[in-house]
Amino acid sequence: MNVKLIAALVAGALSTAPAFSTTLDFEGLTDGALVGTPVAGISFGDDALVVTNTANFTYFTNGTGSSAFTSVGPSAFVNVGDGFTGTVSFNYSAIGNSTFNVYSDLNGAGNVVGTFSLTSNTADFSVWSFASIVLNGNGRSIDFGAAANTAMFDNLSLDTPAPVPLPGAAWLLVSALGGLGSLARRKRVA
Repeated sequence: MNVKLIAALVAGALSTAPAFSTTLDFEGLTDGALVGTPVAGISFGDDALVVTNTANFTYFTNGTGSSAFTSVGPSAFVNVGDGFTGTVSFNYSAIGNSTFNVYSDLNGAGNVVGTFSLTSNTADFSVWSFASIVLNGNGRSIDFGAAANTAMFDNLSLDTPAPVPLPGAAWLLVSALGGLGSLARRKRVA
């Protein structure tokens, strides 16, 4: 078998960046604060607020943790700079029905690559359900604005790209340069 082909296949295998699931649980964030940027590369719009059960007030019961996030207006976007693919899932508690979309660009721009339809499952945020969809393209934002004042969300999971490890990227660069050199040499000989 051709040694160059083997080298190219090895370089491709080493440099492949598989997707991995990133889950945001909102624990440890301040009650009533903007969600902000809980993980590098993932940010929330100005209408996404943290709600935390405290000794003075209980926002919800039977939740998946002591904190969640809720939408209080139309700017409740979740933006992922590097995008996400595959499956999006979360736990939710909703006092009303809502439908919202996953978009191919930031801040709800671009094409719709997935749609969530939530049905009311509680009158007091005491019941939590699991929602999940498989996207029909690459997403970069989720617009939770349509669920303003009607739902809480927790354990948001996104299939985000894994960072390419530097050794794999370096190996890919060296292999590509070697392949170009080999092609140039072959053309000179011919």
